[in-house]
Amino acid sequence: MLVPHFIAKHYAFLHARYLTILEIGGSHAQKLRDLIEHLGLLTLVITDLDAGGTDGSAIQPAIGAGQMTNNPTLKDWLPGKSTIDELLAASAADKVKTDIDLFAVRVAYQMPISRPNNETALPYTFEDALIFENFETFKTIKGTGLIGKARAAVNSGKTTVEIGADLFNALRSGEKAKFALDLLFNQSPGMLNVPNYIAEGLAWLEVELKQKQIEVIPVAVAAAAIGVTA
Repeated sequence: MLVPHFIAKHYAFLHARYLTILEIGGSHAQKLRDLIEHLGLLTLVITDLDAGGTDGSAIQPAIGAGQMTNNPTLKDWLPGKSTIDELLAASAADKVKTDIDLFAVRVAYQMPISRPNNETALPYTFEDALIFENFETFKTIKGTGLIGKARAAVNSGKTTVEIGADLFNALRSGEKAKFALDLLFNQSPGMLNVPNYIAEGLAWLEVELKQKQIEVIPVAVAAAAIGVTA
């Protein structure tokens, strides 16, 4: 819901292009894999880390804890890794698949966020990543529900891990759609910092589209010059 606003504010090139934004739940994106790869569609998949316990239940992500991801897209498609440690250590190249010219797919999911006092936040989903990337904003943001709980968490004076736990518990029972709508009404999305994993993904998409434009337009011009029509 907020990604189009991020694009409009921070990515002028993408904003001027025709993009299809399909919300299907990133963990189910692999169901479109055959279609995307068969048609050669340039695609960015934005999804969640989805850390899970041995019983498959959702848990707060932690490094070195032997956690697995519950996300089929990350396990079975890109980057094709099952443990949280492997996913967090994955390189940019691991997150991209390119089969033919002008076709590429990239996955973007939550990564560690550096915090003061050498602390590191490890978000589970979009909302807590957004909060940690906009920590000072959420200290004074207006609103109730999840926004109110987020404001209370960032003002609690707790450690980053403790705040992460508070946000994890709040988000599991909260109304995420209402959270996004409240942000749209109470805070200009363009004034928010884009979560780092989404920013990296959109920057990649921008580069890929620019390259595609460079390679495709000269071919179209040459074809027109000799009278070829499609």
